[in-house]
Amino acid sequence: MKRIFIILLTCILLLCSCSEKEVEFTEVTDTAALKTYYAGERISDWRVIAALYLEGEEISDYDISLYSDGTVAGDASCAISAAILTFLFEVEGYSYSDYTPSLKAAVSNPYDVPTLDLCMALMALYICDEKPEMLTPVMSHLAEIQLTDGGWGVDSDDMYCDPQVSAMVLNVITAYRADYADDNSRDGLLTYLGNCIGNDNTIKDGDGQSSSLATMAVLNSLIFAGIPANGEISTALCTAIGDFSAGGTYCEYKNKTHSEEATAEVFLAFATARRASIFTFFSDEYKEMIDQNK
Repeated sequence: MKRIFIILLTCILLLCSCSEKEVEFTEVTDTAALKTYYAGERISDWRVIAALYLEGEEISDYDISLYSDGTVAGDASCAISAAILTFLFEVEGYSYSDYTPSLKAAVSNPYDVPTLDLCMALMALYICDEKPEMLTPVMSHLAEIQLTDGGWGVDSDDMYCDPQVSAMVLNVITAYRADYADDNSRDGLLTYLGNCIGNDNTIKDGDGQSSSLATMAVLNSLIFAGIPANGEISTALCTAIGDFSAGGTYCEYKNKTHSEEATAEVFLAFATARRASIFTFFSDEYKEMIDQNK
């Protein structure tokens, strides 16, 4: 625990020293464009649906259409969306159980599934309250393929860490910590993610380019893990994302074209930084709080 605290404190001091001007946090994480951009648009990305919930939007005002491309990640995205719509928005007509069988099958064969897809499946099962039957072997597999830098690659045999994949692994470690605690993997992962933050407060993706998608994915995972303390890291990373703006939406790379995926991740991170991780609403602690207030 002391080691983790020192790592986080070092990151916070580094990020604060890099700030050139004071910026109001609510300005940095403004999601006004969220409503404007997605009004009248068909929405299928779970991150957008999650951001709308965190921002207190009426889901009936939006055109939601869940679609899976038949991949593990596609099924996981639909399952997460359906769970948010069913449990949090409390609307009828969405069934996450349509997707959980394929997710359970993927988790039962972790060696055959890309790491990001595997983690997406695990997170989808987590929020659907469908605990994997063979959780220990799956988590052990993830620990086995952790790279020496502390992160994870895109594939199990990859020799280079990918921040976005590693961020999703942190989500998994956080979600299942009560059933499978792996402090060694978590410590190494936090060290790696801290080292990923550059002097400009952005994170480079697996191709070595500063990426809003990678930066916000890492921020989302840190907040779910209970980090950062007092919001210093949140403010620094969210401020840096301003350089990826595309007139109300966002590019994945600076001075490039608009990216749907990056925009969804940014809006979710803004909502998460101001309120809470969407995954927190499916945690045991949150469920207990709801039960006590009934």
